[in-house]
Amino acid sequence: MLKLSSRTKYGLRALINLIQNYSNKPVNIEKIAKDEGISIRYLENIFTKLRAGGILKSKKGKSGGFMLSKSPSKINLFEIIEILEKDKTLVECLKSGKSCDRIDKCIAKDFYFFISKKIENSLKNITLEDIIRRDFKKYEKGILF
Repeated sequence: MLKLSSRTKYGLRALINLIQNYSNKPVNIEKIAKDEGISIRYLENIFTKLRAGGILKSKKGKSGGFMLSKSPSKINLFEIIEILEKDKTLVECLKSGKSCDRIDKCIAKDFYFFISKKIENSLKNITLEDIIRRDFKKYEKGILF
């Protein structure tokens, strides 16, 4: 099944920490790294990617640090994964330009494509705010799939 890298898992943990503990003010990355037990160098790499992807913004100076660039209700999980994951495909044959010698005869590829789109759409519907609030009731009723 789809497996998330430590980069994505740590990135999500750090974003949740940022939201829960620091709200709308810039926070020094060392605080989050210490809270979450993540190396500062690794978290800097993650935050650099998230900033370049438009999830975070940074402020320089004595009271500087990182903060969300938009409301947690406007940031979905797909955005985060899209920025942090190198390989987002469910199976090799769905990668752009990749193929196998059975692609013309493969009935399963349609299923792989179908389920990949369902996962993508589900991730686009879950926001950071949903995770913080642990608000998954709306997903129990089949909204995701």
